[in-house]
Amino acid sequence: FYSGAFIGCFFWLSLSRGIPPNVLMALSQMINVLFFVLVPSLPQDFFDSDAVAVFYWALCGMQSTSRLLYIIWNFNEDFHGGFQVAARRIGVLESLRTAVGWLAV
Repeated sequence: FYSGAFIGCFFWLSLSRGIPPNVLMALSQMINVLFFVLVPSLPQDFFDSDAVAVFYWALCGMQSTSRLLYIIWNFNEDFHGGFQVAARRIGVLESLRTAVGWLAV
């Protein structure tokens, strides 16, 4: 999962240099919906292989980093203190998201 998140950060960063934000966020939402529709319709023995399961977790990590796009672009107008305030806000939001994920398990 974390290796996919690592790759996803660079993936979304490289795409954000040439693609407008609204198109990029729509693309990430389409991928997210595809995961919710495609994965439940797969056969049950599809994830028996370790390689397939690791690949799926890496894709989940990559998709989870696309949520940073929403945080950055939605709060971009509210950053009055510069990059330090932005990094602190993103850190708090991501920490809360991770904590809620741990509590859900």
